Formats: sequence, structure tokens, C-alpha cells
Amino acid sequence: MKITNLLDYFERIEFDWTEDLENLRTICHYTKTRVDPNKKQGQMSYGAEQSFLVKAVCNDIKAKKFFEIGTGRGTACYSVALEETVDQIVTVDIVYHFIRKREAIGYREAIVSNEDIYKLIPFKEKEKIAFKHTSDVSVYENRMASKFDLAFIDGNHTDVDIIKNDFRIANKLVRDGGVILFDDYHPTRFAVKEVVDEILDNNPNFDAELVCFHGHLFEKARAAKDNGIVIVSK
Repeated sequence: MKITNLLDYFERIEFDWTEDLENLRTICHYTKTRVDPNKKQGQMSYGAEQSFLVKAVCNDIKAKKFFEIGTGRGTACYSVALEETVDQIVTVDIVYHFIRKREAIGYREAIVSNEDIYKLIPFKEKEKIAFKHTSDVSVYENRMASKFDLAFIDGNHTDVDIIKNDFRIANKLVRDGGVILFDDYHPTRFAVKEVVDEILDNNPNFDAELVCFHGHLFEKARAAKDNGIVIVSK
């Protein structure tokens, strides 16, 4: 599998990440920080590059429909929603949209639900997003097989069976020629590598590329060299 660093990938697909910096800074402020009193609001930190990468892939393939497993706080969805070509986003999570939990906004502790965060996001493009519970997945499997252009698997990273089932769902929903992204492909942590390697062995027609992104835009001294997101083209 080819390994590429983030900036080389952006150069190859002619994606100017600086054009998205301020918008994604806003999104990451609400959705991508952890409690840290030493960091200032608005500061972009290690790992925030993920939002740029997912958006870049969407831009590159001119995706119209995006499916995600593992909403988190919605970082990827809000980022992708800013792409003009996108007209539908469906994201599913094991936590209900209205459940409040301990999170962070701008590196400061906050008790919020994803519904609360949605109200804070200032971009009207967020209306493209449908936030669903994992119990709703079967509805999409039955009604929208092969309808999505891009899927992002960012749910459970440690249970092999769950990751395999997430792939089964994504593979059913993504059209031939579409793309499936796997987050947290790492040589020693998580179970994602084991599953992805098996999938690629069983599907020699798939093209795959590992893009290392952590620290390639922010906190560059810690730039990752052997882990990141795997881009699988069907």
C-alpha cells in the first residue's frame, strides 16, 4: 500500500488547504478540542488535520452523498458540508444526538449534546446533515445501497468484528468507483490495520493509499510517518 504525507497528497490533487483554514478552525473550535488550559481558543492542534483531509477527498471525487459511521462531535460532517457538490450527509453514532456528555469547546470543559453543538455551528450548510443513531442503519442499507459516493469509518477502533461490520455497511452503501475511508490505521495501536489489511487481501480490485496527516499542518514536530487515514477506492 502506498504511503503519502498529507501535504504531498494535497499537492497531487491540487487542494489548497489554506482556503479552508478559517472555516475549519471554527468547526474544530466546537468539535475537535480536548480540555487543555495551556491552549488558546482558536489554536489548531495535532489531529485537526483530519477535517482537512476528509474534505479534500470529498472535493477530489466531487462527492454528492457522504455517509459516516462514528459521528463523534460532527467534525467530518460539518467540514464536508461546506463542499458545494455535497447535497446529502448521513452520520450514525451509538450516542443519541440529544444526550449531553462531558466534552470540550475551545479547550474548555463543556457539558453538551451534539444537538447543542449543532446550534452553535454558524454555517447554514449544516442543514445537509442527518444525525442518526446506529439503530437506524438498516433503513439506509435497504433504501440507499450503492447511492453514496464516499463513506468514512470512524467508529469503534478496537473490536475487529465491529470494524468488519462497519465496512460491510459502508461497502454496501458506497457505489462502485466510490471511496471508503478508514480512520486510525496504525501499525501498533487499534485493530483497524488488521481489518483493513484483510479487506485489501480479499479485494485485490481495491486501490488503497495511507495518508499520514497528524501533525503535518499543526504541531509539526510530532508529524506522523506510519499512521493515518486509509483511502480505499472501490
